[in-house]
Amino acid sequence: MFCECGCGTVTNVADRNYKKDNLLKGAHHRFVSGHQARKSLADQLVSRSVRDSLTGCLEWTGSLSVGGYARLSYRGPNLTVHRVVWFLHFGLIPIGTFVCHRCDNRRCIEIKHLFLGSHSDNMRDMSGKDRSLFGEMNRGAKISAMAARVVLRLSEFSDLSQREIGEPFLLSQQQVSNIARRANWKRTLTDTQIRVAS
Repeated sequence: MFCECGCGTVTNVADRNYKKDNLLKGAHHRFVSGHQARKSLADQLVSRSVRDSLTGCLEWTGSLSVGGYARLSYRGPNLTVHRVVWFLHFGLIPIGTFVCHRCDNRRCIEIKHLFLGSHSDNMRDMSGKDRSLFGEMNRGAKISAMAARVVLRLSEFSDLSQREIGEPFLLSQQQVSNIARRANWKRTLTDTQIRVAS
């Protein structure tokens, strides 16, 4: 017999009579231990969220993923709560589709703050709100913003080769070329910032 909470777990067989549960020895228990007290998914969402009066966000107070997204374990797997909320309101989420936050609050599960989009939509939204990690904030940055400006100035106004420019900064010729063409450090190397730096 399976647990009546719907988790799909097979229940244990009673090793004695349980008058309180009206269960005879040899019969299956109705629930796996602790499952009879489980809350429904909707009840968990309500009991583990708090409204932020300033932003209007419905913030998850339960556990968070490594990336800071609201998550919960329900009948087995860990689920991202904002996707669960979308599913409960609108049904299935198409494969490859993201549930994105308008409010940029990863803990928010307010349905009015969520929208469906592709990876490109999500990246465009992030970039449009200046939330992307660029310049020195990017973990992959090998040099500082000031050093990038110096490299750009040297590549524009000196007779040094790109390899020679890159040596003191431990940059390859290709990395110097990317800075010179503004393929890297685009936001940091705007004209106004270069004038300020000089």
